[in-house]
Amino acid sequence: MKVFRTDKGFPGHGRLRPALAGAGLCVFCLLVACRKSPSSRQEPATASAEQRQAAAGASAEKPVEADRGVVVGTIRFVSKVPDPKQVPYKDCVTFVVFRIDQVEQGVFPEKKLLVVFWGMRDRVLQPAARFRPGQRQRLTIRPFAEMTELARVMQADDTEEYDLTPYWVVRYEAL
Repeated sequence: MKVFRTDKGFPGHGRLRPALAGAGLCVFCLLVACRKSPSSRQEPATASAEQRQAAAGASAEKPVEADRGVVVGTIRFVSKVPDPKQVPYKDCVTFVVFRIDQVEQGVFPEKKLLVVFWGMRDRVLQPAARFRPGQRQRLTIRPFAEMTELARVMQADDTEEYDLTPYWVVRYEAL
């Protein structure tokens, strides 16, 4: 059964809402309201390898929180982003499962990572909607639970990885 994650990752929540039969929508999506905020932006990385190395050297001096950091990973599974022409909401985030290949900054003891990207903004599919298993990316992430402004944005999740803590991607770079 297709499900849409509506509030997983936020304190005290973890319910899933099944999609309405035939419509591919959840009841929650009819009430979706999105507030745009600078902190919910995702930026493709544009820094050169030298700039990243210099930044990594500078950040090595200060401790990194265990739930934030930079990882290199390979996509294992991508949730399906709905067709913007067939849903009543304009924005949607999507969940992607990565295998962690390398931790560049931070502490991530798991071998898998559940990462949240914009899938659709203003009825336009975003790059994450076209991600495919096997692609490698460098991700700068933070806990999705901190992204309270996204609590009311529709969330597409076909991953069935409900035990993993979701992380929001602040910046990403295809490798």
